[in-house]
Amino acid sequence: MTTPFQRPGVRQRRYHHGTDQPTDSDLVALLGTWFGAAVFYVVVIAPAVVQAGPSGVGFLQTLARRYGTGPFYAVLAFLTVATGMWMYVAGARGVWTTLSVGLAILALFLGASANRIAERKWVHLVGTIRGSATGDQGSDVATAIAKAERVNVVTTVVLGLALLCVVLSRTMA
Repeated sequence: MTTPFQRPGVRQRRYHHGTDQPTDSDLVALLGTWFGAAVFYVVVIAPAVVQAGPSGVGFLQTLARRYGTGPFYAVLAFLTVATGMWMYVAGARGVWTTLSVGLAILALFLGASANRIAERKWVHLVGTIRGSATGDQGSDVATAIAKAERVNVVTTVVLGLALLCVVLSRTMA
């Protein structure tokens, strides 16, 4: 079937489920990826950097030169929220879907505000260190990372709740 906007002889691209709208499967995949990446950062990366003290500054300097983790999480966040909003506008308005999209939006705002501010602080601190970090510089960076970690934990919990809600929307539908 062709639409008035489709060129004759060219097949229209469709999602894997045969519609033009994303489904809860798409939202589960994006939320799962975002949540998994956040858990990895909160459970593995940040604690290791804090425990490494001054020797962890070299890793952070390299990460800061690569623009930190913000761009990666921003792309995931915007894709997830855009997919959720698209689903919502297309008619997927169950309680669990609404909650999952709302929580994803909250996580996006937390990431764009509090997480970004915390990351900017440690990126600035690391940028002022030339060569190897001294004990005081390392402890300053560890303190900044620990503060950022608290905000990251809150965002990760919100993402986990959003993922749980979208999974419940699939099982309770």
